Amino acid sequence: MIKRLSLCTLLAGTLTPAVTVQPCSAQAVETVAGIGGVFFRARDPQALAAWYEAHLGIARAPSNYDTQPWMPVAGPTVFAPFPRTTDYFGRPEQQWMLNFRVRDLDAMVQQLRSAGIEVKVDTTAQPNGRFGRLHDPEGNPIELWQPTLMIATVLPPPAASPDSARVTRVRAELERFYDLNAAAYMRGDLAAVMALRAEGFHAIPASGVRQDRAAMENYMQGIMNGIRKWNQMTFMIDSLTVVGDTAIAVVWQFLDRMGLRPDNQVHHVQTWVTQRETWVYQGDRWLMWRVDQLRNQRRLVDGRPG
Repeated sequence: MIKRLSLCTLLAGTLTPAVTVQPCSAQAVETVAGIGGVFFRARDPQALAAWYEAHLGIARAPSNYDTQPWMPVAGPTVFAPFPRTTDYFGRPEQQWMLNFRVRDLDAMVQQLRSAGIEVKVDTTAQPNGRFGRLHDPEGNPIELWQPTLMIATVLPPPAASPDSARVTRVRAELERFYDLNAAAYMRGDLAAVMALRAEGFHAIPASGVRQDRAAMENYMQGIMNGIRKWNQMTFMIDSLTVVGDTAIAVVWQFLDRMGLRPDNQVHHVQTWVTQRETWVYQGDRWLMWRVDQLRNQRRLVDGRPG
């Protein structure tokens, strides 16, 4: 059945989110809540999905109902049909283009270029932010967008709700996790470290090669074997989004220790990194499920880059 809408109701849907317009009729109109998926044809779907996961941090579509799908961070989303004659997408036969929001365009561009991916950055200042362009392995255009702070002023402020209180509670629970995690590392208790991670725990490091739970356990064991003394472990949650039983945190991490290096000598090692962490609520606690989007990585060995 086709539902007919009045002209003023249609116009109401075209105004900016900061403007509230009541339809002529008192009857409420149901609207969609957001984009639930992007589906397109590919010559090699598995390889292309792996590329998007490794370089942009977009988790592959789940193969079962127990696995969490990709949970993007909330923010402005532009839905815009273009004229058929547009050249904005590049090649004339290209019918669509993906635009991904990023927090730090420079960091993302550096990460992509380090992986051998060509990225062009628009040097022209735009009122709505900064932009970069690249292509996936099958030639599909991708636009990176770092929105300006002005975008936030256009959006209505979030209404006070129990959700904000829940985010505060989850933040406190994750901070307690970091305390337990640091204590386990400092006493060399690998079993306690892994007990704080979900069964399907995995990571996508800067190399882009997926590391499953077993590989990460071996990696952590290697770190512990080389440590002679922990000086400091600091974790700070930069941002946190909670949706149902999933939490996504952007975390700043600083590690300071005395440890063995490849020359088999003990050195003073300091490392910094900002990473995205995905958490799942299982049983009665939060467990780390995925680590990806590593950026702003830095290492000093005896006070020098190394």
